[in-house]
Amino acid sequence: MSIRNVRFLGLTIATILLITGSVAAGDWTGSVGFSLTGQSESGNPESFATQSDLQDGASIESLSLTNGEIRLNASGFAAQPAGSVELIVRPQSPWRFDLRHDTRRSLFALTASDSPQRRDDWSIDRWTASGSYDGLRLARLGLSLRRVDRRGEITQPFFGLNEQYLLSRDVDDTTDEATLSVETKTLPARIIFEQSFTRYVRRDRRSPAGANAIGGVDPDLLAAASSTRDDESLFPTSRLITTWATERVQVAGTATWSPAQLDGSGVTSSTFAIDGGSRGTVELIDDAVSKADRELFGADLRFAWRVAPMALVRVDASTSDTSTDASLTGERILRMLSPEGSLNEVRAPIDEATIFDLSESRLRVEVETGRDRWTTWGGGFLAERDTKWTLPGEPSAPSRNSRSTAGAILGGRYQSTALMVSAELEHGTFEHELFRTDPRTVDRLTVRGRSSLAGGWSTSVQGRVERSEADDGDAADRDSSSIGANLAWLSPDGRRGLGLDVDLLDVRTETLLSASTLPSIYDITALSTTLSAHASFGRMRISGSASRTKDAGDTWPLEAWNARARIGYEILPNAEISLFGESWSYDETRADADDYDVRRFGVSILWRLR
Repeated sequence: MSIRNVRFLGLTIATILLITGSVAAGDWTGSVGFSLTGQSESGNPESFATQSDLQDGASIESLSLTNGEIRLNASGFAAQPAGSVELIVRPQSPWRFDLRHDTRRSLFALTASDSPQRRDDWSIDRWTASGSYDGLRLARLGLSLRRVDRRGEITQPFFGLNEQYLLSRDVDDTTDEATLSVETKTLPARIIFEQSFTRYVRRDRRSPAGANAIGGVDPDLLAAASSTRDDESLFPTSRLITTWATERVQVAGTATWSPAQLDGSGVTSSTFAIDGGSRGTVELIDDAVSKADRELFGADLRFAWRVAPMALVRVDASTSDTSTDASLTGERILRMLSPEGSLNEVRAPIDEATIFDLSESRLRVEVETGRDRWTTWGGGFLAERDTKWTLPGEPSAPSRNSRSTAGAILGGRYQSTALMVSAELEHGTFEHELFRTDPRTVDRLTVRGRSSLAGGWSTSVQGRVERSEADDGDAADRDSSSIGANLAWLSPDGRRGLGLDVDLLDVRTETLLSASTLPSIYDITALSTTLSAHASFGRMRISGSASRTKDAGDTWPLEAWNARARIGYEILPNAEISLFGESWSYDETRADADDYDVRRFGVSILWRLR
C-alpha cells in the first residue's frame, strides 16, 4: 500500500472514531464526503498523469467538522494528486493553535518532449504547526514551525565522455523553518516584526539508470555513478512590517534583511567501461567544497494621500540590494585502469571564485482624480538596476553594468450601478540592455469591464496587449495579447445557473541567436472555452461543465477536451449520494506519443452532521 493510501486510510479511521465517539452526544457539526472513482485509459497514461495525476480509488471530497473549540478540515489524498488536513483549536483563552499537513505528487513523463528520457516522480510534504498568544495588552505573540520534505526519483540525461547517458537521482531535500512574530496592539501604527530561521539540506544520491549511451551507438558503458555530496543552506531572515492610516493618509512599508550561508562538500564520481570494459575503465571524480555568502536587504514603501475630496496621490517605492560571494575549492581526478590492472591518475586543482551583486530601485507616482462616475489617473515611474560580477578565470577587477528605466501611465474608469469600464496604457523605455535579450521599449494596454444585466444576467471582459522590442537586430521581440470574457446567469433563488467563459492567448517571441542564423520563434495561439451549468429540483442536484482548449500556434499545436457531469440526490435529510463522470481528451497535432483519452466514473456520499 502506497504512503498516500496509508494517510488516507489513517485519516478516514480517525474521522470515523471522532464522529462515532461523540455524534450521539451531538458534539460534532459539519459534513463528511467520500468518493470512489474508477478510471479507464487509452493512449499514453503517463501523459495524463503528468498533466493531472488523477488516479482511481477512494478520496476525501470534503471534510469539515466542528466540535466547540476544535475544527477539522480535510480534502484529497489517495486518488487525488494533492491532499490536506488541518486541525484548528480556538479555546476560550488568549491561545490559538493550528496544525496543518498537505502533500502533492508530481510526475513528468512525456514521450514527445524536448527531453523524452527525462522522468520526474516525486512528492512534497509540508507540516506546519503555529500558535499565538493574545493575552498581553501591548502585543500579540506568534510562533510557527514548518517542515518540508521532498522525496522521489528523477531520471535525466547525463553528459560524459562526449555522449549522453541516463542518470537516476534519488531526491532527498528537507527544509526546516521557525518563525517568531510580535504584533503591536496599542500603538497608532500597526507594527509586525518577524524573525525566522530556515535550514535547507539536500542529500541527493545518484546511480546509473542504464549502462548504454542514449541511442545505443557508443560502445562505452556507464558502469557506475555515485555521490556523497551534502549541501546545506542557512537563511536567517528579519522582517519589519508597518501600516498606518487616517481618513486622508495611508502608509504601508516593509523591510527585509537576510544574511545567508551556503555550504557543500562531498565526492561525485562517474565510471565508464571503455569498449564494454575490454579496454579498461575511466573514472571521473570531483572532490570539492563549495561556500557562498549571500546578503539581501530590501525595503518598499506604499503611500496614499487624499489631498482633496476628488484628488488622490499614490507613491510606490522599493529598493533591494543582493550581494553574493561564492567559492569552489578541491580537485578533479581522472583515474584510468587498464585491463591488466595498472592504475594512472591525473589530478587538477579546483580553485574558483565569483561574485555577483545586484542593486535595484523603483519609484512610481500616480495622481488620481474623479468626478461623478468618471475617474482618471496618470503618472510615471523610474527604475534603475546595477550589476557587478566576476566569473571564474576572469580578471580580479569586476565587470559592472547599469541600466535605467523611465515610463508613463495613463488610465481612466467609468463606473455606475450596472456598468464598470476601465483602461490603462503604460509605456516604458530602457537606457540599454544588461543582457542581449533585454527590451529597449515596452508598451502595455489593459482593459477591463463588467456589467450587471436584467433578468439575473451579468457579463465581464478583460484584455491586455503587450509589445516589447529589443535593440537593433531584433535580439528578442515579443508580442502578446490576452482577452477573456464571461457571460453568466443566476436565478433569483440561486438554484439554477449558467456560465460561459472564453479566453484567448496569443504570444509570439522572436529571438535572434546569432547574426548568421534565422531567429528562433515561439508562437502560441490558444483559445479556451468553458460552458458550465447547475440546477436543483427538489432533492435532486445536477451540475456539469465542458471545456475545450485549442492551440493553433506554429510551435506545438494541440487540442484538449474535458467534460464533467454530476447528479446528486438527497436520500436522507442529512445524507446525499451522487454519481459523477468525467471525460479527458488530449491530441497533439505533430505527434501521437502523448495523446490520451481517459474516462472516470464514480460515486460519492456526503453526510451532514446536525
